[in-house]
Amino acid sequence: MKIRSMNLFFGIFLRISLVILPSCCRCQQIKRLSTVQTNSSVQYGFANMVAHVNHILDVTPIQVITSNITSNSNCIAHCINFDTCTSTNVVVQNALASAGHLECQLLGTDRFRNSTSFVEQIGSTHYAISHDCEWEDTCINPYHKCIPHYDNDTYECLCPFQTYDEHCMNELTENMAIHKPVLMSTTYGNQYSSYCTDGEFGPGSSICHTDSSKNGWIQIDLGSRKIITFLILHNRHTENLNLLRRLSQTDINVFDSPGNNQRFCTHIGDTVALVYFARCTKPLLARYVKLSQLDIGSSRYMSLAEIMVY
Repeated sequence: MKIRSMNLFFGIFLRISLVILPSCCRCQQIKRLSTVQTNSSVQYGFANMVAHVNHILDVTPIQVITSNITSNSNCIAHCINFDTCTSTNVVVQNALASAGHLECQLLGTDRFRNSTSFVEQIGSTHYAISHDCEWEDTCINPYHKCIPHYDNDTYECLCPFQTYDEHCMNELTENMAIHKPVLMSTTYGNQYSSYCTDGEFGPGSSICHTDSSKNGWIQIDLGSRKIITFLILHNRHTENLNLLRRLSQTDINVFDSPGNNQRFCTHIGDTVALVYFARCTKPLLARYVKLSQLDIGSSRYMSLAEIMVY
């Protein structure tokens, strides 16, 4: 259950006092305003907390407190003492509840990064730092995953890998590389460069394939300068991990003309993915896209079923 109202304010001064104003039963506020610390304790701060009633995040806590936790507010106040605390569970335990106490679990993660661990538990409440990811109109795609970045109050939308924009709102339908000319460092047999962008990447489709070398590359000419945000790379259809691994340790760069104003898009590390989503570090305006294998000391091939550019 999501509660958007925030009616409780905490002002916390660890060296002086703790002031609690009149509260509602479902919302709390606590957030760090200062990173000045003494013995791992933040000196002062406040924040908005969102309550998820009858739920907990079932992960390993950074600390469990049972002494003198007589209300949900007590538990939330403890979160300020840990610069890694981003959420809490207030758990009703029968043995403690009979004595008027609750169990306070301080957590160093959130339900967005651990969605399968966010479970129902009647009587308990999960509190999370209020963030854009808490609201349904953030990353609007129903299959999205919103990841908060608490250090700078931003978020990242992780969308279905196919074709959505950075907010998971608009499906991007134009693959700018389709049927565009391709050059390769070498060609293996009759597995030509044109197969990289022919629009066919299912089982049995043709692949583009370089010969073995230490620095193989594949280069696509988009025809004119385009804003490039990400690539979707379809590996050859195989269960052979050694063949799928050929995409590993590859840099993607863009430029306006060969050898001129080359800019880094992203790096592909070790992977055996059948479909690889490669997002540039930022949108880039360029005409050419180049995938370049890094020299790992031994010769290897490049082979792909399709390269899509968005």
